[in-house]
Amino acid sequence: MNRKRFLHITSYILIFTLLISIITISPMPVNASFTVTSVPVISNTDTQASIKWSIVPNATYYIIYRDNIIIKQVDIRYEKNYTSYVDTSLNPETTYVYTVKAYDEYFRELDSSSTIVRTAKMLRPYGLSARCNLNTGEVALSWLINSLAADMTIIRKVNGPEIAVVYGNTNTYTFYVPLSEFYSGAQYEVISADFEGRRSDPSSPITLNITSIPTISASIKNGTVYVAFNSNMQVTTLILERSKYLNYSWSSWEQVATYTNPQSTVLQDTPKEPGTYRYRVYFSTGSHWGYTNITETLSVPGAPKNLNCMLESGNTIVLNWVNHIYNDSRLLVQRKVENGDYQTIAVLDSYATSYMDVSAFSINTTYTYRIAAYSNDECMAYSEEVSVYVGLPRAPYMLCVTALSNTALKLSWDDVSNNETGFIIEKKINSGEFTELVRLSANSTQYIDYNVSAGNIYTYRMKSINGYGLSESYSNEVMTSTSISTPSPLSFTATSVSSTQIDLTWAYPAGKNINTIIERKTGADGKWSTIAQLSAGVLKYSDTGLQPETQYFYRIKGAESAYIHSVTVPNDSGLEVLTMLESPSNLEAVAISSTSVELSWKDNCNENEFVIERKTASGTFTVVGYAPMNAVKWVDTGLNPNTRYTYRIKAKTYTNSSQYSDEVSVVTTILNQPLDLQATANPDNSITLKWKDNSNNETGFEIWRKTGANGAWEKHATVKRTEQYEDTGLQSNTQYTYKIRAYALLSQGGTVYSPFTPEVSAFTVSPQAPSRLAFTVLSPSMVQLSWKDNAIDEDNYIIERRTENTNKWTSIAVIPANSESYIDSGIEEYVIYYYRVIAYNRHYNSSAISEEIEIMTGVPDSPADLKAVPVSSSSVSLTWTDYSVNESGFIIERKSSGGVFVEIARTAAGITSFTDTGLQPSTNYVYRICAYNSSGKSGYSQESYVTTYDIATFDDIKDYTWAKEAIENLAGRGILPGRTIFAFAPGENITRAEFTSAIIKALGLSRTPIGSFNDVAVNHWAYKELMTAKIMGIISGDQDDNFYPDNPITRQDAAVITVNALKKAGKALPGYSVSILDRFSDKYLISSSALSSMASLVGENLLEEKGGGTISPIDPITRAEAAVLIYKLINR
Repeated sequence: MNRKRFLHITSYILIFTLLISIITISPMPVNASFTVTSVPVISNTDTQASIKWSIVPNATYYIIYRDNIIIKQVDIRYEKNYTSYVDTSLNPETTYVYTVKAYDEYFRELDSSSTIVRTAKMLRPYGLSARCNLNTGEVALSWLINSLAADMTIIRKVNGPEIAVVYGNTNTYTFYVPLSEFYSGAQYEVISADFEGRRSDPSSPITLNITSIPTISASIKNGTVYVAFNSNMQVTTLILERSKYLNYSWSSWEQVATYTNPQSTVLQDTPKEPGTYRYRVYFSTGSHWGYTNITETLSVPGAPKNLNCMLESGNTIVLNWVNHIYNDSRLLVQRKVENGDYQTIAVLDSYATSYMDVSAFSINTTYTYRIAAYSNDECMAYSEEVSVYVGLPRAPYMLCVTALSNTALKLSWDDVSNNETGFIIEKKINSGEFTELVRLSANSTQYIDYNVSAGNIYTYRMKSINGYGLSESYSNEVMTSTSISTPSPLSFTATSVSSTQIDLTWAYPAGKNINTIIERKTGADGKWSTIAQLSAGVLKYSDTGLQPETQYFYRIKGAESAYIHSVTVPNDSGLEVLTMLESPSNLEAVAISSTSVELSWKDNCNENEFVIERKTASGTFTVVGYAPMNAVKWVDTGLNPNTRYTYRIKAKTYTNSSQYSDEVSVVTTILNQPLDLQATANPDNSITLKWKDNSNNETGFEIWRKTGANGAWEKHATVKRTEQYEDTGLQSNTQYTYKIRAYALLSQGGTVYSPFTPEVSAFTVSPQAPSRLAFTVLSPSMVQLSWKDNAIDEDNYIIERRTENTNKWTSIAVIPANSESYIDSGIEEYVIYYYRVIAYNRHYNSSAISEEIEIMTGVPDSPADLKAVPVSSSSVSLTWTDYSVNESGFIIERKSSGGVFVEIARTAAGITSFTDTGLQPSTNYVYRICAYNSSGKSGYSQESYVTTYDIATFDDIKDYTWAKEAIENLAGRGILPGRTIFAFAPGENITRAEFTSAIIKALGLSRTPIGSFNDVAVNHWAYKELMTAKIMGIISGDQDDNFYPDNPITRQDAAVITVNALKKAGKALPGYSVSILDRFSDKYLISSSALSSMASLVGENLLEEKGGGTISPIDPITRAEAAVLIYKLINR
């Protein structure tokens, strides 16, 4: 109401009051029925009052007073609700007097009435929950304030002192308790209060109750660490953290894996590097959180490398190797003979780098060695294998010569023996004899002979030697002179082009066209090996299949022949090249807002940082940021909305980098992440996924799935806009894990995605759902639920509840397995609640949900639309409309003329019909009903009056007991009267007019009678019924328009008329195959036009056989048979 109008009305009130004080007015008529009543409010019962009043004739204004103070003026010309008012901001537990005065348009008081309302006690807080740190004793309470009158909340220990007071709308409080309270079941509660000293009842208490802090233990197998989480807690989150021992101290804790709603209590980690580690686990149950114990240390072994084995004598083999820089594990020296199994021959400290094997070795036998870094029997890291032959050594291979100058020849060869103690080189000059030139130590691969001169031909050969003698043969012989000079390659380059490839290029002096030999070794301590021998004219080579971030050395030389080579280029040490870092993979980009993008990728190397580059559609890549080592996510901010960006990244160290990752594009059109993804296993090996659609611009959703704990993620399905998906045809007893994301197809091309939801899992093993969910109202604030426990493997039952104003289910209780009832207290009257019960299996994260039931306490609403219809001379049918949702049943009351109402029956809830039997014929009865529950009775329905049919008895039906009830009922109702007062003539044939008239009356069909048959005049006794049937298409005449009303009607014609009439009355019979008539031997007599009608009557048991397996379609139907047929159909 605007201010001007308010002043206008107020002026009227003042003038009216002045007139009353100075003149005498004739009293206005008083409306004796004007009442003001209080109406229960659904919420805020402690601060609100609702009143309503009846309408006063001629009233234009209603003025509402609270304790004699005007609080509201109602003008019925402008107000939508002018017979009710809700008063707010009241005080709890306070009595108020409300008066409503009615005024006409001239502000003359017409009537007034008052009512008293007392507000409820201050509503108590609800939803009290606690989140406890089990390591520090921190308790964080939170609750919901239920009263608008609350000025503060008092926190206290149950049956103990107050702990704290928080003011205003604050609904959290954190404090610390001794850790012993977590184990003693200490309880806390909160109370709402105002500044005037009013207090609510305490909230439901929260109990701090755990059995023990979870513990963990760890083991290692094949480089993977397994951490067992030992607790019976139903955890929602587990975070595995590790620390590595470095430089005499432990590193800071690093999160390595996060598990949401974990299905397994064994957590896994595979460290990238060897070393000594320890682990702990962060856990959260929603109400408790903290850290477990720290595990004992675990050693992840690092494999030794560059193993070298040398036969020093007939009974001694010396081993040398290089240890991994991070290895802390013991070393096992293992040996096998020929093709036998490895045996451990020594256990050494982690820092050992050599070992001498002194044994009685067998002659002409191969011994193979390896060094294992050892953590346990299931976790070892092995060096390469190296074999030593105990016996005569093998001769050197590929003896080659290079002319260094006129006075120097360089010999080189491949040492293919693993057991020599040295080499003997022999030389001859021109055509002379071979003489020993020099003896060299084991593992030598080159020698320079400076005792040469120009003009001579020199020939060389070699043998290997050890304690068993000389090799059985010489190497190849090679002949040369100092004048033979092979040109060396020029401009040799080696370039790392990826993490697995190095490209080599070179050239030769002009006019020279010779072969090229390429040699490579891995690492500075590696052994040279020939990797390629290329034909003349080939000047480049790509070395592929290499290891990322690995040091390689290359050298090349020209070859005039197999054994005459040039000088090695660039030198004997070779050219050092480092393969690039392995590129980041699986790069994804997701717009997390209209101005920011989140990148994620897989880290594949040991980088120092990542370089992030970006470009727009028409731009070039520029560096936009850096991510630190081990990062797998980065957020780009400050972007333009609805713009396409393309990203690539590379890993980088101080001396090396990777290639760029694959490019990925994203449009800053934001899609919100779907919420509340849930996976529920069903008994039919299917899993139901449900989620909340959190966007309004997506095209649909991608559903990703993996099978088993270690399965690979695959895009399983794409669905349009929905919030549910059924995954069917799954394997039994199998874990399936899901995540989903929204996607949108863009008009400019391309697709954008939301972030994935957290992962959820379910096993295709689920308990059986509870059934027969029912309730009993114990009081206005308490209901008892009951159900049938069908499961044998549930861990507990979860009780969920919601109100009609929200679709969100709230868990109100978790109760033990095998329970079949639960009492919910503290609910409000006249609020509709919905309940369901979930059988939950914690191990499989599977559940089965009962049906829902609807409950409302408080006195039920009154039934209405009560109708009483006579069925016979002794029975009445009652029907009504159920307007209540919380009745336990209905009470039916009856009285006869001049009597009083008495209860005659009670029905169950939801029933809306009842048949009253055993009544007197031709008697007036009055009925009323009410709903009831434990809160009380509703008001009564309107009364319904009815008169039972007069009884009709006949002298000639005593032998027709099978038809007596039908005959008397139809005759008493005037549907099928007797032939005389005393005779029904049950065995006589019924005429066509009699049968048609009875059917029309029985079904209550009526039309204005118009027209006639040639043989049915207006004055015919059944004219009205016959014309109704003709107009409605139920009957018709023959070609001459004759109906033959007084002829007997056959059984098949009666069937046709019956079926037609039921269709017109909207009560059509079900159709039946005519094969149902095959059992009758005279089926062939049935007219084709009557087959379907006869089948329907037989199928519905309305028409009996005549005996002897016949249906007698062309025989007349008797009056008794017709009465039974009609009585059956009206009582179907």
